[in-house]
Amino acid sequence: MVDLYCERTLDGLFAEPLNLLSNLAFFVVFFALFSRSQGSARLLVYLILAIAIGSSLFHAFARVWALVLDVGTISLFMVAYVGMYLRQVLNWSLKRTILGTSIFVVITGVLRFVHIEGLNYSEFYLSPLLLLALFMWHQRQAKLQGRRAMQWALGSFSAALFFRIADLHICEHFPAGTHFLWHVCNGLCLYFAMVAYLKSANRDGLAGFVE
Repeated sequence: MVDLYCERTLDGLFAEPLNLLSNLAFFVVFFALFSRSQGSARLLVYLILAIAIGSSLFHAFARVWALVLDVGTISLFMVAYVGMYLRQVLNWSLKRTILGTSIFVVITGVLRFVHIEGLNYSEFYLSPLLLLALFMWHQRQAKLQGRRAMQWALGSFSAALFFRIADLHICEHFPAGTHFLWHVCNGLCLYFAMVAYLKSANRDGLAGFVE
């Protein structure tokens, strides 16, 4: 059994009811975005569905294989989103996009093995937090249509990270923990980040937002 959060105190399929049920947020986001996306953007939408499934399996079974699926699907989405944003919104060349995405992967991978006391093993998410801030800055400077959505994405992810870090610190006072709020806020982040991307991507047939 992999025991990482307050809510799990024993083994069993429903030992984390809030953490499990809160994954509905990801399924809702998938269905909300599916009909509003087209082209290669559908890849990102399907990856959100994969996150929903991976996270649900982990919080249901709490096994290493499920943890790999959970972290793996999140990682795939982050890499795909960064690459597609650099290519379709910033209009970087393919070579520059690969280089930029590779740098993001390396930094995020290094952070996976860094442990800062008190962060509750959330160092892995510091790089996407910084990147969302940079994307928000770019959206505002360029006055893109998705700039308001990107602001909401950054705010939602900041809140999500706060609840993820707070989880183990409040077990004694709130046994259910706050990890389920990480899921809810992350669902909001994924939705708004996707809206920002879809509204701002160039219209060459690879991505688009269906009004």
